[in-house]
Amino acid sequence: MTKLQIINVGQGDCLILRPKSCHYDSNTFIVDLGDGCTDYTRYINETDKKLHIILSHSHKDHIGGLKYLFINNMFERVETLTVPYYHNEIVLIAQAILNIKGIEKIEYNHDFIHYLKSIVASQETVKTIKKHKGKPRVNFAYENANVYCGHFSFYNPPLRLSGIPDLLNEENIERVSGIFSDSYKNQMELYFQSHDWGSENCSNSPDINSIFISEGENSNGENNYDKINFVMNYFNKNYETITNFTNNPSVRLLKKLVTDFKLTSNQASLVFRYKNQNSFLFTGDADIKMLNRIIENGHDISCDTLKVPHHGSKRSLNSGILNKINPNISIISHNNGRFGRDKDSHPHKEVIELLQDKHIEIIVTNNVIKNGCVEIYKPFGSHPYRPYIELT
Repeated sequence: MTKLQIINVGQGDCLILRPKSCHYDSNTFIVDLGDGCTDYTRYINETDKKLHIILSHSHKDHIGGLKYLFINNMFERVETLTVPYYHNEIVLIAQAILNIKGIEKIEYNHDFIHYLKSIVASQETVKTIKKHKGKPRVNFAYENANVYCGHFSFYNPPLRLSGIPDLLNEENIERVSGIFSDSYKNQMELYFQSHDWGSENCSNSPDINSIFISEGENSNGENNYDKINFVMNYFNKNYETITNFTNNPSVRLLKKLVTDFKLTSNQASLVFRYKNQNSFLFTGDADIKMLNRIIENGHDISCDTLKVPHHGSKRSLNSGILNKINPNISIISHNNGRFGRDKDSHPHKEVIELLQDKHIEIIVTNNVIKNGCVEIYKPFGSHPYRPYIELT
């Protein structure tokens, strides 16, 4: 039977999948890497010779641990790196926010600045390794993409994200490019103007193009317009906030930009299932809207084991969706963290009650604390040096 190891990385995700009776027998898949505070490579065995990294999306609590593959010389073992179809564009948005006018007025070591820089730095780590080692091969996954073998089914993101208007016209390009520092304005202008290049995932700007990971076998470069329009959409919808920021830089306004950046990244994140003798649904930080779209498109998302989306957020799971998934076991990877202005910490009480009402086993990576009391205990018991559980 395929085994799933759940690593306690605090308020983040890290799961290790070891398929059996599969084309990828004797291969090891690491789904997300935590925030960089926990060295998950301690649980990679000598027998794990071929590693495949799947990053659901570019949030620090999912990609921060990329550095451990480098620090512990394990990149030699990494065969593939699978990221969302819009991964390069998410990294570009992070870098571009760091180049809006007035950003230098915010302390260079502020949490929001550090957060954005960590996303760009993780991209640079991958590019450095690829440059010297020639691998891993990068897969850009999307709905129905043929990645790995038939036991893997990818449901999100779609090639074209819904609700994004066509924005790439001269007026918008000139207006939005004006929000960036003088040294970055021309680069973004060249990038936006490159939408008519066709099938290549590249830019007229060498500096911007240099941060992109090159497309792999499972890319679909025909949607270059949609990718550039995706970036334009972020800055267009936040144009008023950014204009206010450039006139009067503040942490409050930067927080609004980073919060929407996180939501934008979630929208483009991976959702996929591995199904063989047993089945696992990996949901990253997917929300209800994303999961409803997947269901409406006719995808079968039923599974034995559900990785509960977004650390147990009430905005990511409801009764209708849970009925479609119909799991026996649910995994909540969390550390009682709060998101945005929520008073209740993850996992939200509504999600816990939903799972309990349907008699679904709940496995948590840390004790769930509500009102100062432990509501659900983590199953690691009295084994402080064994901070993981294994499902078969």
